[in-house]
Amino acid sequence: MSGAVWERIEESRARHNVLEHPFYVRWSAGELSRDELARYAGQYRHATEALARLCRQTAETAPEERRDEIATHAEEEEAHVGLWDDFVDAAGGEIGAEPTPETAECVSEWTAQQIQDGHDLAEDLGIHLISNQPQYSMLWRVIESDVVPVCVSVGMSQIVFSPIAQGVLTGKYRPGEQPPSGSRATDDKGGADTIKRWMRDDVLDRVQQLAPLAEEAGLSMAQLAVAWVLQNDNVASAIVGASRPEQVHDNAAAAGVKLSEELLAKIDKVLDPVVERDPAKTLESSPESR
Repeated sequence: MSGAVWERIEESRARHNVLEHPFYVRWSAGELSRDELARYAGQYRHATEALARLCRQTAETAPEERRDEIATHAEEEEAHVGLWDDFVDAAGGEIGAEPTPETAECVSEWTAQQIQDGHDLAEDLGIHLISNQPQYSMLWRVIESDVVPVCVSVGMSQIVFSPIAQGVLTGKYRPGEQPPSGSRATDDKGGADTIKRWMRDDVLDRVQQLAPLAEEAGLSMAQLAVAWVLQNDNVASAIVGASRPEQVHDNAAAAGVKLSEELLAKIDKVLDPVVERDPAKTLESSPESR
């Protein structure tokens, strides 16, 4: 790596204030070749540009008190597009075409090894794996130790589902009490089965302890849960479910919310005894071979 290239990378990093981004860390450690730098930076650029567009669109329909905040988030993402341009240019490469539906593919609930193997095969076939769709929430963190690091290394993001843990993280289920009528926990057609792992009193008691933390942040408990998953740099978006329009607005208001390190630490302290982190759990919903 020439001194001139390194100097331009350093200047770009300082200009865009990207601190300890996993991509930069791998480059500075010499783990990426110049070809890999150009290719991965190009992929990140397209993803960042898409996120900026999404933020702009969200700001247009968001509650008035949140529009400026979301618009600021869009501006930050737009600035980061320039970062990836600089990375590609400094490596002497070119930004490839934005992935099209014919060449871009997503996967869901794959293990870290399946993602790595799938990425290697896809590259040989000229196909871009751009995202993984796993379950992820404050209570279900099985992707953090293995899946996320592999996805960062191959330029994939996470589009997570169940960020509110099937409604448990809204706080509507209380320990020692019957579930509210009409809720998922009373659905004998399948809903009750999907939520039962979180319906233990020890879990529900811990979730209730999040209420003052959400209030401290000026958020509903659902907003806190969605905002929490979006704090992960590798999470591009969260898929939320809603049965009423007001729930959609409530969940969408979590976009662009920045949670303090202090608040994140408090959340970890409250939930730690009941959080699932075992990466092997991914295999429960992922076949051993693909």
